[in-house]
Amino acid sequence: MVHGAPSSALMTGVRDHGNAPHTMWALWRESGRLYVQPHCVMPSEITAPFDPFSPYDHVGARVPVSEESLPMAEWSVELDQFFASVLNIRWPFAQ
Repeated sequence: MVHGAPSSALMTGVRDHGNAPHTMWALWRESGRLYVQPHCVMPSEITAPFDPFSPYDHVGARVPVSEESLPMAEWSVELDQFFASVLNIRWPFAQ
């Protein structure tokens, strides 16, 4: 994300049995903010085995939760705050 990727994912659970969902946090950068949503990938909905080291193809486009009044969680943070945290920079400098 720091290097310009429009989206990313953080894996939290990979299920190897049955039809249990693979779970992750999906991240998107839009309009100066980083948005985060919980995301599930159902094994029955994909054509190839799920690769937890490459979940990015399953992130897709962000659905604006509050604008669509969806019953799911979404968090956001300003991109400069996110970049400062990732790069270990104290921001704003005056603090």
